[in-house]
Amino acid sequence: MGQLIPLGFDRDEREFFARTLEESGGPAHVTDTLAVFVGFTDANDMIKRCNDIADLARRDGLIAAIDLKRAQLASEILFSSDIYGSGLDWEATTGLDNADAIALLRRIQVKMLNLRHRTPGELS
Repeated sequence: MGQLIPLGFDRDEREFFARTLEESGGPAHVTDTLAVFVGFTDANDMIKRCNDIADLARRDGLIAAIDLKRAQLASEILFSSDIYGSGLDWEATTGLDNADAIALLRRIQVKMLNLRHRTPGELS
């Protein structure tokens, strides 16, 4: 499974992160191709694991670095893409303001800079 690390997110960041991942089960349009690109086996695996990681994020538990990196990419797509994610429907489906959500996403990205350039072998 790899090394477990703390999320290091505050409460608002954890809730945003969890909420974006939960969009995988709807209204997002997760395909097998997208799931494989993000690092999951297929669409069903991505939806299940995104929901598992969302639960973990809300509990502020430890997470495998590779899962955190996959979840960050999934979160970015599920929040912003109007093709594969919530996109323009974000505010309607989550009740979270777009501007606030973008600020939270940027805060998470800054906190995850240390994972950016690691190779998959370094993360497992």
